[in-house]
Order: sequence, then structure tokens, then C-alpha cells
Amino acid sequence: FLRLSTLFDGKLIYLLKDKLTKEKVLDLMIDDLEKYHYVESDFRDNVYKREDLYSTAIGGGIAIPHPIKYAATQSKVSFARLNEPIKWDDKNMINVIKLRN
Repeated sequence: FLRLSTLFDGKLIYLLKDKLTKEKVLDLMIDDLEKYHYVESDFRDNVYKREDLYSTAIGGGIAIPHPIKYAATQSKVSFARLNEPIKWDDKNMINVIKLRN
């Protein structure tokens, strides 16, 4: 049984004002998951492999990127809200990202 409150860490919540790219946002979020040792060393590669297979945009300006295979040392949710929507794929502009390790 996993308590919902254990999934969130204030260090992994971002309110981003700058105009960024999909890759810069993902790298920022992944950097901190790595920094705090919440993910295994292949996490970044597995997130990008998943995005290469199929976009994680779900509509409504939201994307839920995640690794192609489990790569967590401790389950956490990283959340970003962007002032400026970014191009996520050929069809979607995103301003809310929920990255789950």
C-alpha cells in the first residue's frame, strides 16, 4: 500500500516561466530525480525511448512522460507547469507535465 503523500516531493515541482523545449523540461525534471537518487542510471534513456515509440501527450495541454521500463529506486511524481506551452509532438502543445518514475 503506497500512501499518495509519499509520491510528492516539493523539490520536484516546477513553475516554469521561461520558454523551453520538451527536451530541456524533461532533462531538468530528470536531473533532479537523479540528483535525489529516486531513479536508476538508465531512467533518462528509458524516458526518451518511450517518447520515441509514442508521444505521452494525452490532450488538454497535458503530457505524462514515463520510462519504457521500471527504473525507480523510490516512487515519486515530478510535476511542471509552464507559462508558455511547448511543442510536445506534431499535434500537441503542452503546458502541464507529470513525470512518473
